[in-house]
Amino acid sequence: MLINTNTVNPTMQVTGTGEPGDTVKFTIGGFTQTATIQANGNWSVTFGSAQIPADSNYSATVLVSNTNGASWTLDGPDIVVDLTPPPIDIEVGTKSVGDIENDAEYQNGITISGKGQAGASLMVEIDGKTHYADVRIMPM
Repeated sequence: MLINTNTVNPTMQVTGTGEPGDTVKFTIGGFTQTATIQANGNWSVTFGSAQIPADSNYSATVLVSNTNGASWTLDGPDIVVDLTPPPIDIEVGTKSVGDIENDAEYQNGITISGKGQAGASLMVEIDGKTHYADVRIMPM
């Protein structure tokens, strides 16, 4: 499982199945959430943004307790948490890099370019309109 989001107040939801009525305690990076398995056999827990551990690799643990008081620990999934946005370097098309378009250049549209982590998605806002782009690997 990979957790990487740059949304405001990110959450992490974990779901599973088991015996109805049993209790599940899911722990990752020192944070624990508890759920009771529903009649349909499903359970889910949600970790709020303050409960998502720092960027790193984690092995989660799952403690299941049944209604008779017996319990057992399962090896949970390995989880990669990566909530730090990758750096971007704008090289062309912005005033901050000293690039001012003249009327002739503007006729073909605005070009903004730079470097970033391949596969990263970014959002650029120009005059209130949002544009989305993905960082691609450029051929040499």
